[in-house]
Amino acid sequence: MTGGQRGTIENFRELLKKYNRSSLLIMCAQVSVAFAYGPEAETTASDELTKLWTRILFTPDVVPKIEQFYKNERLNFLQGQLRFISPL
Repeated sequence: MTGGQRGTIENFRELLKKYNRSSLLIMCAQVSVAFAYGPEAETTASDELTKLWTRILFTPDVVPKIEQFYKNERLNFLQGQLRFISPL
């Protein structure tokens, strides 16, 4: 997406190890609230929240690529992504 080298799951895990586990869990909870995941069993962000958070979380050069995924009905923000990060 960025034209750079693709990372591996091992690279990702090593990056996450640099952060305090409690801080990562708090971040996961905050993002979960921001994306309105919750008791209604919503596991994907709404269209409005996807549009909002894409522009907040990604650099301007990557936003059009992310928006293209969205236009092609590919989900960008899933609760499962947070569940993947939280136990690391």
